[in-house]
Amino acid sequence: MEQLKKNTSLSREYGQFISQFEWRYTMVCRSRYKLNDYVLYRWTDKLFKASLGISKIFWVLERDKGDMTSKHAHMLLECAEEITQKQVKKVLKTSIEYFEEIESKIAVSSYVTKFINCQNIDYDIVDAKS
Repeated sequence: MEQLKKNTSLSREYGQFISQFEWRYTMVCRSRYKLNDYVLYRWTDKLFKASLGISKIFWVLERDKGDMTSKHAHMLLECAEEITQKQVKKVLKTSIEYFEEIESKIAVSSYVTKFINCQNIDYDIVDAKS
């Protein structure tokens, strides 16, 4: 029980940390191919190079509930310009199931970090300058 409380606390604290950034968009991506951290780093590079005004990206790669061998990615975008799902899909060439402008940074940050403490969860914050 103590470990569960620690894990929940870690997810909550990371969510609070993430909410400090100026995220503008949230999205969920899937691919017909296996997703891993290498693919997500390639996607972040493509998004930064696409001149969409994206300055920072947080991503988390989670297992699907229905198929534990498959994964999907939650992404938060810090972006000075207005962008559309169509623009992002054209750059990534993958399925974007959900794309919205963020209304509550606290709520979305808590949601995307909910499994950060679990095994086999990959995540990172990537800055356009790195």
